[in-house]
Amino acid sequence: MKRIIERGRMKLRNALNAGKALFTAERYSGSCPLCGCETIFTKTSKNLRETFSCACCHSYSRNRFVAKVLLDLFHIPPPYSLHKLVRMRPDLAVYETASYGPIHNVLKDLKGYICSDFFYDVPFGACNKKGIRCENIEALTFPDGVCDLVISQDVFEHVRLYEKGFQEISRILKNGGFHIFTVPLNPFQKTFKRIEVRNNEEIHLAPRVYHGDPVRGGLVYTDFGIDLHEILSSFGFSSEIQWCSGMDGFYHAIYWVCVIVSQKI
Repeated sequence: MKRIIERGRMKLRNALNAGKALFTAERYSGSCPLCGCETIFTKTSKNLRETFSCACCHSYSRNRFVAKVLLDLFHIPPPYSLHKLVRMRPDLAVYETASYGPIHNVLKDLKGYICSDFFYDVPFGACNKKGIRCENIEALTFPDGVCDLVISQDVFEHVRLYEKGFQEISRILKNGGFHIFTVPLNPFQKTFKRIEVRNNEEIHLAPRVYHGDPVRGGLVYTDFGIDLHEILSSFGFSSEIQWCSGMDGFYHAIYWVCVIVSQKI
């Protein structure tokens, strides 16, 4: 019995030491499901969603899990690479709410790809001097039912009226189309509005919180929680929250991130 107990303790110590080595490591190798490379991931932040940069495409944890979810969603077989989605589904009509980043760098080769950003001094639907389209997610300028897929990463927590944003995403999606997105999601509480908009006046219900955003300052309006799927269902979506697994971390340096797969029904 003592031998069995000691063996169990040894396995536990080894597991704890392995976990400690993983989370304290600054660099380690793995495969990137976004660019498809065998690569080195380098720790750049304590925030596990935003760290372990790929040496090839500079993606980090959140980007890679979005890519992996997309590949699984469209039944693109391993080995993982978002470039395979472009080759195998060149017909996809995609709108991404970002004009930069590793996912943009791959999907921009799709014929039906459109991207945008938000600028205070550019009319909605027009382009700035660099040719980047300006859109407000609360009032998109696209026709109804034109997109197979909408991608947004950490956008909706910054939207003043997220309800209008989800309505607009639903409007521009084809029936059966998908909104694949990320938000910082707290699985232990319900959605909470930090700032409520009443008669176009912003009422601060909690201290201001900002996320790093080079364009808009990153003010957080909403903390999303476990009831997100209920919110999405009210806008005509069937949704699933997919959390990364331990194997995603081991092979792809993906940690503590979830992706919401939301389908227009």
